[in-house]
This record gives sequence, C-alpha cells and structure tokens, in this order.
Amino acid sequence: MKTGFQLLRSFSRRARLRRSSMIQTLRASWKVFGRRCSKMKLQVLGVARSGSKRTSLCTGTDMGGTIEPWTNQMQPTGEPCLIGGLPFDVALQCLARVPRENHCQLRAVCKSWRWVVESEGYLELRSQLGCTEDWLYLHVGASPHLDERAEGKRTKWELAGGFSSWHALDPYRYKWHGLPPVPYDHSLTGGQVVLGATSAVLNGNLYVIGGAPFGKSAIRDVWVYNLIRNKWKKVASMLTPRFGCLAGVIKGKLYVVGGSGMCHLRGYSLPSLEIYDPERNSWCFAASARGAITTHPGNPIKYVAVIEDRLCIIGPQNLSGELNGGIYDPETDSWSELLPGLRSGWGKPSTVMDNNLYTIELGCYQCYISEEDSWSTVKCNTVGSLLEWDPRLVSALAGSNGKLYIVGTLGPALIVIVAPVDEGMISQNVTWRTMKLPNGVNFLGDLGHCSCQVISF
Repeated sequence: MKTGFQLLRSFSRRARLRRSSMIQTLRASWKVFGRRCSKMKLQVLGVARSGSKRTSLCTGTDMGGTIEPWTNQMQPTGEPCLIGGLPFDVALQCLARVPRENHCQLRAVCKSWRWVVESEGYLELRSQLGCTEDWLYLHVGASPHLDERAEGKRTKWELAGGFSSWHALDPYRYKWHGLPPVPYDHSLTGGQVVLGATSAVLNGNLYVIGGAPFGKSAIRDVWVYNLIRNKWKKVASMLTPRFGCLAGVIKGKLYVVGGSGMCHLRGYSLPSLEIYDPERNSWCFAASARGAITTHPGNPIKYVAVIEDRLCIIGPQNLSGELNGGIYDPETDSWSELLPGLRSGWGKPSTVMDNNLYTIELGCYQCYISEEDSWSTVKCNTVGSLLEWDPRLVSALAGSNGKLYIVGTLGPALIVIVAPVDEGMISQNVTWRTMKLPNGVNFLGDLGHCSCQVISF
C-alpha cells in the first residue's frame, strides 16, 4: 500500500507528464502555423505603467488580420510563461487554436492556462482567428411513470423513472458532451424531475427558465450555465412561476411570457410578461398580453420569435383554423395583432437567424420577409430527410452563423439536421445524421418540451 508521500509524488509525476504532452502538441501546431505565416510579424510592446495601474499590450498580425490588444483586464501582472520558449502572445494564439472539446484539459493543466481560457478576451481572440465552433445544446427529459411494486401480499404504486438532463453536441465530430445537472433546491422540488423549463441564449450564456417538478406547481427558478467554467449559477427568480413558457432576447434583456402554473397543465397561457435585466439582476413586469393570447383559451401559445426587436408569439393552429398570438413592442410597451402574412405561414417549429424567421413547411423551408409580410420558399422539392417533409417530426430548431440545426425523432432514433444558409437560400449541402443517445439516456422520452440552443465558442 502506497504512503501519502508516494501518492503525492505519483500524482505530481502524472501532472508533469500531462503538461509536457500538451506543450509538445502545441509546439508542433505552432511549427505548422509558423510555416504558413512566415511573413507574420509579432511585436511585444511590454509593460507600461500609468500612475498606479499596470497595463500590458500585445499585438500581432495573423494572415492579414489584425489581432486586437490584450488589455490589462485580460492579462495578469507580470505576463505568465504559458509555454516555455514562446512569447506570451504567441503562446496565447496557440492556446486559442485548440479545439473546443479539449478546453477542459486546457483548464486542468495549470493555473495560467485556466486563467487564459476563462478570461473574457479568450473568446474574442478565438473569434478574430476564426476558431470559434458552434455547439448544439439540447435538453432531453421524460416524465416518471407509476410502477407497481409488491410488498408482501399488498401492492404499492410508486413513481419511478423520469429524467431531465442537458447535453452538448459537437456537430463537427458528432460527439455528445454531458453538462452538469441543474442544482435545483431539493426542498423545492421534492426530489422530482423538473420538466417544462424553457431556454434562451443571453450574452453567450445558456439560461434555463422555470419548469415544474412532476405533479407539482411550477417554480420561478432561473439558472445560467457558463460554458467556460462548466458550472451552473442561480440568478434572480422570476416574479411568476411558469411551466412551458416562452422566452426571447431583445437588446440584451430577456423577455418571458406564457406558460402555466402547474406541471403538464394544458389549455391556457399566463398573459403576464416579465423582463430580466442581467446588469441589475432583476425582473419587472411589462404590458400584459391578456388581449393577445387569451382569445382562444384552448389554444395556448407555443412559439416565439424576435423580429426587428419585437417579440412575436403564436399558438398552434387548432381544428377551427384559429391562431392565438400577438406582437409586443418594447418601445411603446404595448401589444398588437399579428400581421396577416406572418399569421398565415407560422405555427410550426421555427427559429430566428440574422433577423430572419425560418420555419419548415411540408417538403420545404420557408423564410419570413418582414418588409413584404410574406413567406418565401428557400428550398423545395429536393431530396432530404423525412423531417423536412413532415414537420410534425421536428422537436426543436435553432440557427447560428449561417446554419440551421433541426432536432427531431423518427421512431426510437434521434436525428440532427444541419442546413447551411447562403445568401438567404438553403444550400444543397444539407446533412442529416441519426445520432446515438447521450450517455445516461436509455430512451428519448417526451420531447414535447425539448429545448435546443446553439452557442458559439
């Protein structure tokens, strides 16, 4: 049996080997990068003192693109040695080129590397170098079921099963990465699975809003997932508990509307609208949507879109062909009716990308043109997956950086479609793939409240 000193020494040896292996990999990538950029000029301006503040600037040129200075908020005093034998800015660009799936290993190497990866300027540098990657964040959940268990001569019914988990999909390598579970308060949820939470992306972070434990009242919790630190943080709770609500982001603020007050309670939507200010970490009420979304109580709102800085909501079409929805204008704090063109083509899974609303019609993609209040077919009658031909199979749709991501189910399979958009038209290079289920998920469960977001990092 090893002593404590022997265990400590073996741990230190493994840490040194891990750091040495990572540095060798980065040095090799830098040699390749140096050959391609033989004319690149790097200049370290050093450290300059201004009064009692210590600032350090670092500039460079990469393939004709200028790298912005690394400001004093990003760089610690004394410029740490990231990689032996390389200047700070050169080592910084090497770290910025590491694929996103290896960032957890980067953070574990040493404190200097962890500081670099967690700094605000690291994401900006990756964006300037063209190294950012889009990952798809998907929520998969299923309600628990009643299980009959025998206790002697008696039988007892208990709730069993059920799960709720977030997973990140790397669409470049088609790999799943599990996120830590949302740390809900056990005294609030009673240990039950929280379902029906909605999601939104604000300032590069994933917001998970509301939800309800199975069979209980909705909760007001709002959790934020930090991609860099891989941690959840609770922020100010909503003013109204909501299950299955809708959320949109306008000018750096989060708008939440709709939902119900009880788990799996259908048939109506809460008309109250709330606005979250991340700078103040506070919520406030806005104009109620009572006249816009309660015209047809049996047709709750289901889809949301932000078009020209206005919040548009709509419910699915019922048997009588009526649609429930409205448009909220933050400038006037008022609601108005949906435009006829928007109302006629909406009511299906949709997403907004580059201020354009995309949705899926039978056999084609459609894009809403706000200036003309009409829908334009951006792809039609081409060989594609079954999800394109039958939008009822689509569970969620998201878009980012010129690509539409579609998530749906086909029997027991989970299908992910990536559709590139070029100049407003869907490219012919649409790819779709049947995915393996994420670790810990034995079946798909109910994707009716599936949340899907794309975040670049």
